[in-house]
Amino acid sequence: MAVKKRPQTAAEYVDLVDQAIFELEELRMAAEYDMESLGNAMNFVDELEKQMRALRASMADGSYKIRRRRAAVSLPVSND
Repeated sequence: MAVKKRPQTAAEYVDLVDQAIFELEELRMAAEYDMESLGNAMNFVDELEKQMRALRASMADGSYKIRRRRAAVSLPVSND
């Protein structure tokens, strides 16, 4: 998987967060399937998924702010 530069638009940033949540769901399914080798990762996955979903929710409700050049800027995001 090629690593992209930082997202340039709000839509690209939302897509990146959505991709991260999807990957965490995939990791959760793998861990549940093979608890012996990945079981200890569940605490990490639980917390990271919680934080990513909170980030996504704040993007959807308009409360998320990004920092650009030391100033906080609102990030308008559609709830698609």
